[in-house]
Amino acid sequence: MIDSKSIVQKCTGGSNPLPSAMSPFSKQSLLYGDIWKNTCRCSSRTSRHEKNCIYCLASKPAVQFFIKRCLQRYAYRDFKKKLDCYTVEGVLLIKSIFAFLMSLFILILCACAALPVSYTVTDQTGRTVTVEEPVERIVSGYYISSSMCIALGLSGRLVGFEARAETRPIYALAKPELLELPNVGTARDFNLEACLALNPDLVILPHRLIDAASILSEFDVPVILVNPENFDAVIEMITLVGNAAGVQERAQQLIEYFESSRNELESLTAEVASKPRVYVAGVGSWLSTAPKDMYQSALVEMAGGVNAAGDLAGSGWVEISYEQLFVMNPEVIIIPSEASYDIDDVLSDLAIAEISAIKNNRIYKMPSDYEAWDSPIPASMLGVRWLINTLHNDLYPDDMLSRAIEEFYFEFFGIAA
Repeated sequence: MIDSKSIVQKCTGGSNPLPSAMSPFSKQSLLYGDIWKNTCRCSSRTSRHEKNCIYCLASKPAVQFFIKRCLQRYAYRDFKKKLDCYTVEGVLLIKSIFAFLMSLFILILCACAALPVSYTVTDQTGRTVTVEEPVERIVSGYYISSSMCIALGLSGRLVGFEARAETRPIYALAKPELLELPNVGTARDFNLEACLALNPDLVILPHRLIDAASILSEFDVPVILVNPENFDAVIEMITLVGNAAGVQERAQQLIEYFESSRNELESLTAEVASKPRVYVAGVGSWLSTAPKDMYQSALVEMAGGVNAAGDLAGSGWVEISYEQLFVMNPEVIIIPSEASYDIDDVLSDLAIAEISAIKNNRIYKMPSDYEAWDSPIPASMLGVRWLINTLHNDLYPDDMLSRAIEEFYFEFFGIAA
C-alpha cells in the first residue's frame, strides 16, 4: 500500500510538508503534476519501475491528490492566494480575448454576408446574365414566368407584375395580394419606365422582348429572357430562375413533379391504338391554330392524339383558311381556356358544319378554373391529364383528374380543395 505522506516527505526532502529549499520539484510542478512523466529515473530497459523511484511513486493519482492537498493547507497558502488571484485575472483576460475574437469573427461574417455575391447564368436566348444575390425584388413581365414564380415560392419577392392579372383566376386563388402590385404592361406592350421605377434585382421577360432587355441592361438591371416552347425548355426555365433567385431546392421539387408526370403520362398513352386528329384552335379565332413546333402540339401528342395542324411550320399561332380546315378535317376541336369565343360560337359557324368534330359534337373548351393549362407552365401537365381524360376517358377517368388537380395546386400553390 502506498504511504502517501512518506512519499511526499521523500519528494520534499524532510518531515515538514514541502519546504521549498529541499524539494527536488518546483512548486508549480508539484501542483500540476506535469513533471513526473518526463523525469523518471528508472531504466528504460526494464518494464518494471523501481520501488523507491520518487518520480514514479509521485506520479500516482492518489499521491498527486495528497500533494495538492498539502499545498493548499500548509506552507504555500500565500503562494496559493497569489496563484488564485493570477488565475482569476488570467481567466478574465482569456474570456475578454475570446469575447473580442468572437465579436470580430461575427463582424467579419456580417460584412461578408452584406457583400453582394454575383451569379452568372445563360438565359434561353443565349445571353449571359450576371445576377447579384440576394435577389429580393423581382419583376415578372408575363403570365408564364409569373405562374412559375408562385410555384417556386417567390411570390413574396415580386414587386412588379403583368397587366391583365385580374383575368387569371390563379392569382386570386393562390396569392390575391399580387393583384395590388404595380403592373409593367404585357409581353406586347411592356412598360420600361414602370419597370425601372421598381428598382428590381431581377426581371423575367419572354424572349421576344430582347430589345427591352437590352435597354434595361444599360441601366444595370439583370434580365432573364425565357422561351419555354417544349418540355425540356420548361425544365430549363425552372432551373434558370431557380438558380438566379437562389431557390434551387424548390426548383428541383417542381422539376421532379414535371418529369415524373411526363413519364407517367407518356407510358399511359404509349399503347393507344387509335389516335384522333386534334385541332387546337387559337385564342383569338378558331381559324388560327397551333403548328407543329408550338407547345400545344406537344401536349396533344403526349395525350395520345395527332395534331391536325402538324404539317404547319412555326412556333406561334398560325392563321388558316376554311379550305385548310376542311382538308385537316379534325375529329376533335380543343378551344383554349383563354379564348375570346365559346363552343356555341364555333357551332354556329355554318361554314364548318360538315367537319367531323362538328358533326360528332366533339368540341371542347379547356377548364378556366385555375389557369391556362395549354401554356408552357408547370401546370401544363394537368393540361395533358385533361386531354387524356377528354380523348381517352377509359385511360384517365374523372376522379383521377380531380385528384391530380387538387394535389398539384395544394403542393405548389397552397390552394386547399
